Amino acid sequence: MAQDFVKAFADGDLNEAATYLAPGTEPYPGWRREVERNVAFNFEFLVEPCEAKTKTTIGTVVECPFDMHVLYSKELGEGPFTGNMFTVFVEDGAVLEADNVMAWQTNGQEEYFDKVWNWIKRHHPDDVALMAMDEQEVQPAAWPRYLRLWEQHTRDYYQTMTSESDG
Repeated sequence: MAQDFVKAFADGDLNEAATYLAPGTEPYPGWRREVERNVAFNFEFLVEPCEAKTKTTIGTVVECPFDMHVLYSKELGEGPFTGNMFTVFVEDGAVLEADNVMAWQTNGQEEYFDKVWNWIKRHHPDDVALMAMDEQEVQPAAWPRYLRLWEQHTRDYYQTMTSESDG
């Protein structure tokens, strides 16, 4: 159950991920936007097998370690960024709660993100205010543009970096 939920989350498939949730629950606030943002950020999750750890009052704690690529890091020869963990609470065959913790400050992801972000700030300064917002703070009307800008500008970054290395 936990492995299937994490796979759907990692694949960016909100509908599939939702089928593993207990009725009326959300794994954590804002998870749907996070999944959509992950797609726009070109996340690739490299999920290892999940393992049941302990039983708590919330449910069985299942840990699913993962490495990841983001913002075209794989294509640019960076990463994968390691040491990350999905923690899923399962009870009666359904996901009650989940969280994912990324070790971005210690696994090189922060430095890579800063490189991409600095390029975006130099080349697309008019878009920085919206793109700098936490996805949970973006107003619903601006959400499609937020996603489009991240997809577009990170793709531009990738294309620029690969064309510079080819030339």
